Amino acid sequence: MAIRYTKSYNKEIRKAVKHFNTVRNTLSKRGIKLTPSPLKVSELKARYQTRRELNRELTLLNKVSSSSDKLLKEIENSGGATSIKWELDYLKLNERNAINYFEREAEIERRRLPEYPGERMRLDALEQKIQYLKMDIDYMNQEQFRSYRSAIREYMATPAKMKGGYRGFLSEIESVMRVVGYDEATINTFFEKFKVLTPSQFQALYETSDLISRIYELADSPIYSDSLKMNTTTGDAKEMIDTLLEETDEMVEKAKQMDRELMDFENRVAKTEIPKPIRDKKIPKSSLTNKQINDLTALGWDDLIDENK
Repeated sequence: MAIRYTKSYNKEIRKAVKHFNTVRNTLSKRGIKLTPSPLKVSELKARYQTRRELNRELTLLNKVSSSSDKLLKEIENSGGATSIKWELDYLKLNERNAINYFEREAEIERRRLPEYPGERMRLDALEQKIQYLKMDIDYMNQEQFRSYRSAIREYMATPAKMKGGYRGFLSEIESVMRVVGYDEATINTFFEKFKVLTPSQFQALYETSDLISRIYELADSPIYSDSLKMNTTTGDAKEMIDTLLEETDEMVEKAKQMDRELMDFENRVAKTEIPKPIRDKKIPKSSLTNKQINDLTALGWDDLIDENK
């Protein structure tokens, strides 16, 4: 269920964000840099789907203090990695959602059946991030911890980027349709059908549809320029948009179906108990069940399995 943002709840969110940004700025002057980067209310709203999860973040944001020795104490794990306690708590809060996000992106890449080096590199990078996020944080060395923290930071910035990208696409295509000469009724009909997608559904569609990515390149985004600059002829633009209008219903259904399948995938993975990799990032094969081995292999994590143990 979508979060209901009442006037009082919006005020609570703004207060927590302002408090965190003020404390973060104070600590930064003392050489202490915290995750996340300075926050925006819109970023938090884009990141969370339930009030319960958002409230957990607000609690942590309100908890941070520039004068709390306990929260700002630097702690060291068994692997030698060091971190401030508050930041470690914050990273752990976002760990599960980060794993879900990168698993979803990796599954989208697998469905595209990557063949070329660039496509395979993206999938390899996603799987590497998942490996770091799945590691036991108590045994990470400093380099592994930096990769773990970097992956979570990337996830936290993504929902707002998705929302902005979706908004930018809709704004651009409306402008292009007007320049090309579509009437108001045609434009409104398209938007009524297409705007039912969520930012994450649109993102999945963008990543798997050549047509959507090509339309994205028809013009410079009107959000970032004063006037629309077309990057192709009006004839080519109209041909592509005609195809989009013909396939809108099919594309919307495809995006919704893909979203359902990816959610099912996430749920299956979440229910699989995968042992945390030990210090050398390998899991003894003897400690795994056949199902766990199959799940690891399906997710592309078979290199985590130590065949000799």
